[in-house]
Amino acid sequence: MAYMTTEWVEKNITKNKYTGYRHCRFVFLDGCETSKGNWPGAFGIPKSTNSLASYLAPNRKPNTRPSAFVGWDVIVGGNTNQWGFTSGYRNFRGDWMFHWALNNEDLDESFRNARLESGWITESLMNSALRIYGYNQLGFIDYNRRQQWPGP
Repeated sequence: MAYMTTEWVEKNITKNKYTGYRHCRFVFLDGCETSKGNWPGAFGIPKSTNSLASYLAPNRKPNTRPSAFVGWDVIVGGNTNQWGFTSGYRNFRGDWMFHWALNNEDLDESFRNARLESGWITESLMNSALRIYGYNQLGFIDYNRRQQWPGP
């Protein structure tokens, strides 16, 4: 079994001891219990849901562009039939990216619409298991370039 810690990610990938975090704009760790612990923080993303205004606040340090982390709070699949079929999960995974990248929907919309189209799991199960931290209304091309962001 492969095993990686948040500390290893920070030390080797996302944090430079001289310049600080190399912030990631979007991270989706599509695996069991990936929203637990400090996985969002390992990529420089706050473990809270933030409005666009919070990224523009003058006291925000560092003043970074909006970003988002997506992960699961539970063991996905588990031993119950509430998780549906793997074909539904496969469709869900493709559908959310289609909605986000090609239909110009934000993250919340794209995951909600993918769940509806795939029929994979119930709305209540998804709401209790999937976590979006950071800016949950992030669009696929939003704030992708420095020129698109008014902050420093």
